[in-house]
Amino acid sequence: MRKKSLRFKNGNGFIVLFIVFVIILSALFIYLQKIDRDLRMHHQYRADLEEIILLDQQLDNVFLQKYQYLDYDAITGVTGRLEELFDGFVSQRIYERHADELSKLRSFFEKKRHLTEDFKSLNSRMTNAVHYMYDLRRSIKSTELNGLKKKTADEIFFQVTQLIMGIQIDREILQNNLMMLRSLVTEGCKCDYFLTQVSRFLKDFDVMQGYMAENHHIGFSDRLREVLSKLEHGHAEDIQKQKTVALLFFGMAFFVLLLLMVNYRKVIRATRELLAFRYAIENSDNIVLITDTNRNITYVNEAFEVHTGYKKDEVIGSQPNILKSDMMDKAFYAEMNATLEKGEKWQGELINRRKDGSLLYEKASISPIVVNGKIVQYLAIKLDITEYIEYQNRLKQSATVFENTQEGILILDEEKRIDSLNQAFLEMTDFDEKRLYKKPLEFFASEKHDATFYQRIWHTIAEDGEWSGKVYISRSNGEVIPIWLSLTTVYGNDQKIINYIAIYTDLSEVIRTQEKADFLAYHDSLTLLPNRAHFERYMQKLFEDKNLRNKVAVMFLDLDRFKVINDTLGHSVGDELLKEVSQRILEVIGDTFFLARLGGDEFVIVLDGVISQDTVSKYAEEILNHISQLMIVNQHQLSVSGSLGISLYPDHSDDPNTLIRYADSAMYSAKEQGKNTYAYYEEQLSLDVHSRLNIEQLLKVALENKEISLRYQPQYTLDTHEVIGAEVLVRWNNRLLGNVPPAEFIPIAEDTGMIIEIGYYIFEEACRTFMEWTRQGVSLQRVSLNLSSVQLGQHDFLEKIREIMEKTGIRGEKIEVELTERIFFEFSSSNLKLLNEFRKMGCEIAIDDFGTGYSSMSYLKDLPIDTVKIDKAFINELPTNIHDQKVVKAMIALSRSLGYKVIAEGIETEEQEALLCESRCDIGQGYYFSRPLDQYAFLEFLEVQKSKKK
Repeated sequence: MRKKSLRFKNGNGFIVLFIVFVIILSALFIYLQKIDRDLRMHHQYRADLEEIILLDQQLDNVFLQKYQYLDYDAITGVTGRLEELFDGFVSQRIYERHADELSKLRSFFEKKRHLTEDFKSLNSRMTNAVHYMYDLRRSIKSTELNGLKKKTADEIFFQVTQLIMGIQIDREILQNNLMMLRSLVTEGCKCDYFLTQVSRFLKDFDVMQGYMAENHHIGFSDRLREVLSKLEHGHAEDIQKQKTVALLFFGMAFFVLLLLMVNYRKVIRATRELLAFRYAIENSDNIVLITDTNRNITYVNEAFEVHTGYKKDEVIGSQPNILKSDMMDKAFYAEMNATLEKGEKWQGELINRRKDGSLLYEKASISPIVVNGKIVQYLAIKLDITEYIEYQNRLKQSATVFENTQEGILILDEEKRIDSLNQAFLEMTDFDEKRLYKKPLEFFASEKHDATFYQRIWHTIAEDGEWSGKVYISRSNGEVIPIWLSLTTVYGNDQKIINYIAIYTDLSEVIRTQEKADFLAYHDSLTLLPNRAHFERYMQKLFEDKNLRNKVAVMFLDLDRFKVINDTLGHSVGDELLKEVSQRILEVIGDTFFLARLGGDEFVIVLDGVISQDTVSKYAEEILNHISQLMIVNQHQLSVSGSLGISLYPDHSDDPNTLIRYADSAMYSAKEQGKNTYAYYEEQLSLDVHSRLNIEQLLKVALENKEISLRYQPQYTLDTHEVIGAEVLVRWNNRLLGNVPPAEFIPIAEDTGMIIEIGYYIFEEACRTFMEWTRQGVSLQRVSLNLSSVQLGQHDFLEKIREIMEKTGIRGEKIEVELTERIFFEFSSSNLKLLNEFRKMGCEIAIDDFGTGYSSMSYLKDLPIDTVKIDKAFINELPTNIHDQKVVKAMIALSRSLGYKVIAEGIETEEQEALLCESRCDIGQGYYFSRPLDQYAFLEFLEVQKSKKK
C-alpha cells in the first residue's frame, strides 16, 4: 500500500514538474519573443527616424531649387512617405513612451509640409514668370524699345537676371528704373506687361526669401536627432533589465530540468504506451502515416492503401510529397513544417492526389512523437473528405452563379409561377421580393406585347422544351426595358417537369454602349470635339455641294510650347489645357463654323461662307488673342500661344485634301516666323516641302555614297594662342544639291531619326582621326563632339559609344561632349544618369549655345558639366554693343565662379578677341583664328602655328 502511494506521488510529482517546466519554458519563450519584438521595434523605430532625417534633407533640397521646374511626384512621394512613417508610429507600442516628442515632431513636420507646398506653388509661378519675362523682353526689344526706354529696360532686365542668379543688387536702383520706365511707356503695351511681370516677380522674390528663412528656423532635423538620442538611451536601459530577467528564467528552467531527469523511468512507461497506440491504429479506418525526422515514410496502415491507391512497398522510404497536388502554395507547407519542427501539433486540410491522379481531400492531424524530449517521428492521422468537399463545392458554385451573375434568374414551379429569384433580377426590375412570390411571367408584361404573346411562348416550350427571344418588360415604376429572355424546362428522373428556368438579360446598356460607340467613332474623347474622321467626312460633304458661295477657309492650329507644359506639369494638366483651348476657340467661332481636334495639340477650324480674306484674318487674330490670355489650370498659371496656318477656297485650291495640306504647310511657316501668329499659304511653301522631301530622300544614302565629311575648327587659349583642341563639324556635299548647310539637313535628320546613324559615324570618324593625329605626334587636349537629343534617347546609346571608344583606342579624357541648352532644360533623371555615365568614362561635358535658351546658373550649378560655350549671337556685336558686353562678362564671371571653363565661339575680329581675353574668357574659336579645316589641312595649320612661335 505504501509503494502504491509512493508511485502515485512520484507520478503526480513528474506531472507537476513537467507542467512547471513547460510554464517556465513558455514564459521564457514568450519573454524572449517580447525581447525580440522590442528589439525589432526599436530597430524599426530608429530606422524610421533616420529615414525621416534623410527625407527632411530631401525637402530641404527642394528649397535650393529656385526658379526651376520641380519634380512634384518626387516631392509628393517624400511628404507621403513622411506622413506614412508618422502614422506608423501611432500603431507601435514604443509610441507610448515617446508620444509627446512624436506629437511635437508631427506638428513641426506639418509646418514644414505646408511650407513646402507654398514654396512649390510660388516656385512654379516664379519659374513660369522668368520664362515669360524672357519672352516679353525679346518681344519688346525689337518693337517698343529705343533710346532711354531701351537703356532703362536693359538695366532692369540685367538687375533681375542678377537676382535670379543669386547676386545681391541695390533694390532702390531697380525700383527707380522701374518707375522711370513706367513713366516712359503707355498703359496696355507689351512693355507695360513687362513692368507688371517684373514687379510681381520682385514681390514673389521677397516671399520666397521669407519661406527659405522660415524653413531654416523650424529646426526639424535637430528635434529629430534629439528624439533619436533619447531612444538609444532608453533602449540601453531596457536591454540591461531584460538580460537580468532572462537569466532568472534560464536558471529556473535548468533547476526543473534536473528534477525531471530524476524521473527518467517515467519515459519508459510512455514508450510502452506508444507501442500500444501503434497496435491500436493498425486496424483504424482513418489513414495513418508515420515518418522519421527526415520526413521519410516508415509506416502506413491499410486505410492508406485503400484511399491513395499506393501499396506499402511503393511508399516506404519515400516522402509524403509524393501525394502533393501542387494546388497548395509553398508558404502553406513552410508554415506546417515550421509548426512541426517546433514540436507542436498541426491540424488542417490537405489537397493531395491519388496514384491515378484524382484529387484526394484530407482532414489531417500531424503530431511529433517525442521521446526523452526529442522528436523521433511524426504521426499523421487523416480522414478522407473528398466526397464531402466535392459536394460542398458544387453547392457553392451553384449558389455563387445564382447570386452573382449579372443576369436575372427566375425559378418557376411546375405551375409556371415564381418560386425563387436572384438579387440581379430584383435590381433589374426594382420589385420587392415578397411581392413577386408565386407570380406568373405575365406579371411583368408591358404594353408592347398583346395577350397572346406569352401563350405562344408557353406553346413553344411545351413543344421544344425551351424558348429565347427579345421581350419588353415593365419595372416597378412603369419603365419599359428591353430584355433577352431564355426559358428552359427542367425534368426529373421520371421525365416529369419539376421546374422552369427563366434568364433575363438587360439589353439597355448594350443599346447605350452602341450609341456611345457611334459618338466616339467621330468625336475626340477628351474635348468631345469632332475628330479627324469626322473632319474628313465633313470636308467631303462640304465640297460635294457644287454651289459653294463665298470663301471657305481651312485653319490649322498647333499650340506652341505645349510639350514643355505636358512634360513638366503632367498629362492631366495638359489635358485640362487642351479642353480650355477648345472652349476659347468656340467662344470666337460659336456654332457658326466647324472646329475639330485632329490629335495631340492640333486643331482645325473651317470657316464656311466667309465674305473676304479680311474676315478670315480677323477670326485668326481673335482666336490667337483668346488662346494667349493667361489660363488657370489646376492652380497653375499658364501662358500658351498658337501658330495658325490658313488656306482658302477657291483662291488656293478647290480640292479639299489639297486645302488641308496647304493649311498644314502654312502652319509650319507661322511657327518659323516666331510663333503666336498666323500665315496664309503661299506657293513657296509647297516648294519648301518639296525641297525638304528631296533632302530627306537623298540624305538616306549620304553615308553609303560617302558624301558626309568632317571639319575640325581649332580651339585655342585666348592668352597664349595655343591650340588645345578641335570642335568637330559635319558637312554634306551632294552631287545634285551641292553643299547643303548643316542648318538645313541636321533638323531633317533629327526628325527622321537618321541623325542616329550619322551621329555614330561622326563619333567614330572623329575618334579615329584624333588617334591618327596622336600617332603622328600631335598633342591635343581633346576633341569636341556635338550630340543630338535624339541620340541620347536610344537605349543602347552608351553601349555603342563605349564600343567605338574601344575600337579606336581613344580615352575618355580626350573627348568633350557638347550638348545644347534644350537638352539641359528638358532635364530628367535619365539625362542625369547619362551625363554621370559620361563623367565615369572620363569625358568632359560642355553646354553649347549658352544664353540662347532658358539657362539659369542656379539651375545649372548642380549639373555635371565642365565647360560653358557662349553662343556666337552674343559675340557678333562686340565690342560696340554695351548690353552684350555686360551679359558676356556676367556669363564669364559666373561660370568661372562655379568652376566651369568658358569657350567663346564665333570670334571674327581682333577687338572681339581682346575684349574676351580682358574678361578672362579661357578659350576661343572662330574665323578670326581659323576656319573649319579637313583633317589634313588641320595638321598643316598646326605646323604653321608652331613655326610662328619659333
